[in-house]
Amino acid sequence: MNVQPVNQNKNPNQSKLEQIRQFQDLVSKDWETSPAGDGIYAVDPVDGERKLIAQLCSTNPADNQFLAAALSNQKFMVSMLAQSFEAIRELRRNPPKDYAAHAAMQTNKPEFRKFLIAQHGLGNAHSDEQAQQKVRDLCDVKSRSELSRDPQAAERWKDLFKKFRSWERGNR
Repeated sequence: MNVQPVNQNKNPNQSKLEQIRQFQDLVSKDWETSPAGDGIYAVDPVDGERKLIAQLCSTNPADNQFLAAALSNQKFMVSMLAQSFEAIRELRRNPPKDYAAHAAMQTNKPEFRKFLIAQHGLGNAHSDEQAQQKVRDLCDVKSRSELSRDPQAAERWKDLFKKFRSWERGNR
């Protein structure tokens, strides 16, 4: 068997996962149970014949089904781990933007308030709450925190902010 020993210098969980991946590459593919459910068969990669690789002796059918599905379940779990790790790496490369904080900062700026007054009928808003409520209304959210949690709300905020930037350039 060509499975490499666990590397003692690595995280033990990472080493174990690498070992599981190696085993997956080495074991026979296409496991299936016998019609009677008392054996697991696999296709031999050398001659293509279906051969018994495990005799199932449990009187509990669930035990036999669990063992028969072990390879496909393990492949599924390793695949899910890989997807999860990639999602974590992506979040580390590109952390999500805190659009709620960005909106809060913008509503406190006089130039942004002028934009809300001129372009969105805010009126002579001098209170933070009026400006914040206008942004919530324009972004169709009940709470500014939705701007960071809801992708559609974030897009509405980004669109509003883009319009502000365009308006700001035209007014200088």
